[in-house]
Amino acid sequence: MSQTAITTQHLNEPSADGSWVTRYRVVLTLVMLALAMIACRDAWLDIFRIVQVDEEASHIMLVPLVFARIAWVRRSELKDWHSRASLWGIAIALAGVALWLFGNVKAMQVVWHFGAILTLVGAFVCVQGLEIVRRLWPAFLVLLFLMPMPGVIRHPMALFLQDVSAQATEVVTIAMGFAVSRQGNLLIINDYPVGIAEACNGMRMVSMLILVVFAFVFSEKVRPWVRILLIALATPLAILCNIIRLVPTVLAYGYYKPETADLIHDWLGWVMVIASYFMLMGLLWLMRWLLLPVDPLPTIPKRAPLREGRFDWANEGSAQEGQARNVWILRGALAGLVLVLGSAYAIGQSLPDGSAAEAYHEQVREAAVDLPRQVGEWSAIDAELPEAAVALLRPNVLISRRYVDEESGRSFAMLIVQCADARDMEGHYPPNCYPSAGWTALGQQSAQIEIAQRQATAIDYGFERQLQGGLDLIHVINLMILPNEGFVTSMSNIRRLGGTVSDRYFGAAQMQFVFDGRWEKQDRLDVVEQVLGQMQPLIDVILGKQGKEGNLSDPS
Repeated sequence: MSQTAITTQHLNEPSADGSWVTRYRVVLTLVMLALAMIACRDAWLDIFRIVQVDEEASHIMLVPLVFARIAWVRRSELKDWHSRASLWGIAIALAGVALWLFGNVKAMQVVWHFGAILTLVGAFVCVQGLEIVRRLWPAFLVLLFLMPMPGVIRHPMALFLQDVSAQATEVVTIAMGFAVSRQGNLLIINDYPVGIAEACNGMRMVSMLILVVFAFVFSEKVRPWVRILLIALATPLAILCNIIRLVPTVLAYGYYKPETADLIHDWLGWVMVIASYFMLMGLLWLMRWLLLPVDPLPTIPKRAPLREGRFDWANEGSAQEGQARNVWILRGALAGLVLVLGSAYAIGQSLPDGSAAEAYHEQVREAAVDLPRQVGEWSAIDAELPEAAVALLRPNVLISRRYVDEESGRSFAMLIVQCADARDMEGHYPPNCYPSAGWTALGQQSAQIEIAQRQATAIDYGFERQLQGGLDLIHVINLMILPNEGFVTSMSNIRRLGGTVSDRYFGAAQMQFVFDGRWEKQDRLDVVEQVLGQMQPLIDVILGKQGKEGNLSDPS
């Protein structure tokens, strides 16, 4: 028997149990999937990094399990399916690589991640064919949940959901007989302030619950209108589960140790995921009890007749010729796929990988070590930040201080953050950060600051929140710096940095000064100029040798 015949037999003959997915096809599929992930490894590593540092992306860990669950439940769809190579896989992989490259160069996170996922699907189709994707499309659709939601979308949604959850939780806890007050999404119970963003993140619950609902509706045999209804109810269900989780969490923070409350907060998150599944089962049972048409109509399976003029690869010629033809298609698909993935890998190797910025970040760290702790009459005291905030920022440099004038008793806080990844600044941007902690924005105005004969534009934000002791008012003067660019005034400038491949890995820096309501505007600006004047060496290093003296002002 010739070598071609042996290869044909291995790749096309069914196994002992009648399955056409032989071990050779499985090995080939795994190898091609591995090569696809290696070719787009930077996007996959970025997804894994986001999962590690951002709890709102923790649902990504469940995606492989949900994929396997849906594929297993719908395995009857593969009863008469034969594994056949498809040249369509090359086209899909090529489109995925193009999107991956475009998203990489332009720093469009969603496009970048989607391109990597599409490349993975293309590698699968090359070996197993397009028919399996059509039959198991809900399982492949769930792969879209592997893409972390970008901050520009996530933060506005999170603020809305947190505000709704805070209002509902206040009503429920008061109805239970507890004294609770609310300012924005900050709840005060037993004189202990609980920020909704810290106690129970609504965005995390929404992402997780949508994934659970998706797994449920495509695991149960129901009519299409039921699936659409349940998917539409995912967000209200997430808010309900968030409130059920939030009430005991807030009470725990108010009446028990923070360590105990943190433990309750973490465990209730996973408990509510399980509870939501049973809620969906209960809702489905209720619709059946109400005699609603939930279950699908019985269908009689039949094979569609072959259209006239259509070439039937499976039945054309002898079985041996059909098998040989399939082998040649597989060989062509594999060769084309390897060429596409090899090209992607080579292109990825030629793109900047951040190694050139390592020396720069080391210089920034060294410059931050010797910052003066005494500036005129102001003495600095180190202030700690929450561990969750530090983990989310992943800073290269983090300096948190409170400056005090012992003679007058006045004080202000200063926070300097420099991150290697500019995207990590999104959560620390004042319009995102302070409202999520219960502050209400009062407005903002630009202010000109002179730093060692360099003009910089800062933004002076006003925030307030109602506490039991009265109204609390603060002003936050914020400056952001882009290497080789200058001082910028909004996150849109930071995002634009991502469109420049050569500058992306140099990150960005942010300087915040927080004053209480007793400070006049000019006094605030004078103090900021005084402190930053003593930190000129650090600012010069952050700006880089080509740092500009101007600003990139942006009203957005």
